[in-house]
Amino acid sequence: MDKLGVENQSYTSGPHKDILSPLRGATPEENDIVQGVLDALYERFVSVVQDNRPNLDASKLSEITDGRIYAAPKAQAAGLVDGIGRLDDAIAAAKKRAGLSEAQVVTYHRDGARKESIYSKLPATPSAIQLLPFAASLASAASPQLLYLWRPGLQ
Repeated sequence: MDKLGVENQSYTSGPHKDILSPLRGATPEENDIVQGVLDALYERFVSVVQDNRPNLDASKLSEITDGRIYAAPKAQAAGLVDGIGRLDDAIAAAKKRAGLSEAQVVTYHRDGARKESIYSKLPATPSAIQLLPFAASLASAASPQLLYLWRPGLQ
């Protein structure tokens, strides 16, 4: 920003409203706030693993919950997941646990929100090649939403 002569001019309705702003460095107090949140989230994660994975070797808990990312087979080997599968596998397992031979899956969506998810299918052939394939989605978004912006083959 300095190279371009751009200056940060933020207006907030209270202290820390622009915490973690990429336009300025964090203060020591803000570093403490963010670290406190991260520590609380980590403690919660470890607690959930301890409560829901009673067969995990307690001596390996700190290694397993050290923040690393696990691919599914490694997560299963570490005892963090029971099985690996797709949405259809999860639905079949839920039906089995509920003692049902048939079930209807209902998905709810907020009005105006995108209905696609990571389980949606990509169209067989794109209607047009776009330099920014997600631009139209962002422009038409009626409300804040989480978007998974990835297209195979684009780098």
